[in-house]
Amino acid sequence: MFTTCGFKVGLPLCEAFLAFGNEEYDKALSLMMPVRRQNSRLGWSIAQRHVIALTVVQAAINARNYRTALALLSELKELKPNHRTTAQMFSTVKELCEQGKK
Repeated sequence: MFTTCGFKVGLPLCEAFLAFGNEEYDKALSLMMPVRRQNSRLGWSIAQRHVIALTVVQAAINARNYRTALALLSELKELKPNHRTTAQMFSTVKELCEQGKK
């Protein structure tokens, strides 16, 4: 049985992953942003939640929404300051922002 939480959080995440897989990055981003902080309600591990967070960031990057990606990466850096992937992505996206991208 799918819980209320599953409908409110899990369903939008599933739809977002489908959109991401179909290269509809703006749609994936818009579906993930409202529920990105609620995925812990589904009982997933910290590692699984981190994958969700990185997927939201990648959707923002692929949608060329670099300022959103940078903001999301800043949040991740606060949570995991020594995470190498986050630091590398942050540097790359920061450069893109400085080049005048949106």
